[in-house]
Amino acid sequence: MKNLIIRDHIVEPPTSINCFRELTFWVHYDYRHIDSIIIESEKENWDSVWKYLKTFGAFDFIYDFVRPEDKELGLRISDEFVLAPTIPVAYIDEKNVKSILRAVSYN
Repeated sequence: MKNLIIRDHIVEPPTSINCFRELTFWVHYDYRHIDSIIIESEKENWDSVWKYLKTFGAFDFIYDFVRPEDKELGLRISDEFVLAPTIPVAYIDEKNVKSILRAVSYN
């Protein structure tokens, strides 16, 4: 099972919620090598991240939450290197969503 793990602060502004949803949509439907899209967050932030994503209809393709200390294996999108492989980005917007999708397709 291969996961796409997105760090929680990547989903917050300045990330475009529409581009975040586009990313998770295409990964869910077109990238068969990715089984689950997971948000990595401290447990105390799960509710606020869930509410934020749900408010904008961006939780449709999210499978679960994990804590950073769980060291879940998979491809990460994060602004800090934690475990390989990591796609380093500070936010997701219309300028980088396609390059992120390409990076996911190659991993």
